[in-house]
Amino acid sequence: MVRSAQDKCPNVLSEEKVVNDVRAACLAKSQLSYDLVESAIVEQAGSVILNKVNEVNLAIASTVSDRVIDEVVESLSKTCKNLQSGEGPRKRASTGTEMGVRERGSSESSSRSERSDTVSQGDDTTSQKSDPSPLATPQLASKRKSLHGRKLRPQSVVGKET
Repeated sequence: MVRSAQDKCPNVLSEEKVVNDVRAACLAKSQLSYDLVESAIVEQAGSVILNKVNEVNLAIASTVSDRVIDEVVESLSKTCKNLQSGEGPRKRASTGTEMGVRERGSSESSSRSERSDTVSQGDDTTSQKSDPSPLATPQLASKRKSLHGRKLRPQSVVGKET
């Protein structure tokens, strides 16, 4: 700037003393305070960094939720197809052990014979002693055992709800 001023006003800035005074004045005025620079960097850079971190967090959350939702939808689709086709692993809610537990509370004589049947089938008798709730009648127990023996549910129970 001083050179430009010397080019434009050569008569005024012809003396070296005037040029040095102008340079000293410009130097004093051209410096920024350390506190101003630090606060500007911290405030502006801090907000920029914070905004970027928030954007990254949002992108990560979106990616995670999209992936989880995709997996859930895929799993539900597979399960629905398996249920509609009648294939796939079948899990029974009631096993032979649970049948013995349910029958035990209905009558002591029938429960003893049922326990001997379940013990001969290789079921665990310790679980029979833990739950004395009478939830099934002897007729249902024999029906359930025959179904359990076939490892299939009748079509009327599965139903075709589409």
